[in-house]
Amino acid sequence: MSHVDQLWAGWRHDYVVKAADESRERRAGLDVPECILCELETKGQDHFVVARNLNCFVVMNLYPYASGHLMVVPNEHHQNLEDFNVDVRNSIMDMTNTASKVLREIYKPDGINIGINMGEAAGAGIPGHLHVHVLPRWNADTNFLTAVANTRVMPETLESSFGKIYELWPQEEKNEQQ
Repeated sequence: MSHVDQLWAGWRHDYVVKAADESRERRAGLDVPECILCELETKGQDHFVVARNLNCFVVMNLYPYASGHLMVVPNEHHQNLEDFNVDVRNSIMDMTNTASKVLREIYKPDGINIGINMGEAAGAGIPGHLHVHVLPRWNADTNFLTAVANTRVMPETLESSFGKIYELWPQEEKNEQQ
């Protein structure tokens, strides 16, 4: 018998249970929200929504690649960038710019990843609702666990990351909803 190491990831429990329940409910024909990002549009800080403007909002990624991993999400549900009008595209870019500046100030990273995956084939985890990933990166931040065990080690909690980001976010955009 081989020895198997365990890495605790208790924070995933609620997500797994909710996803399984929604899948069963959907198959049973019950009215269940199809898009978690659309569901978040009206949520507050208790759902890690940092900021919002007229056209989009910024939320912590619940399954981050790095501490401080943010997503800029337009309120409208479209898969492709060209499906949004110029005002929405500008709002997305303005929030992405602010996210990058705040992350640089907090985490002092060697770089920032900014990415949009349009469609499932492009790697979109939520293929029908465009969103922009903004996350700090450091030289040599990919460790052996990611490569050999498909596991990431996060040095701080989502609550800690949220607190730092929320504190530095411009006051006029902060999400004050609870």
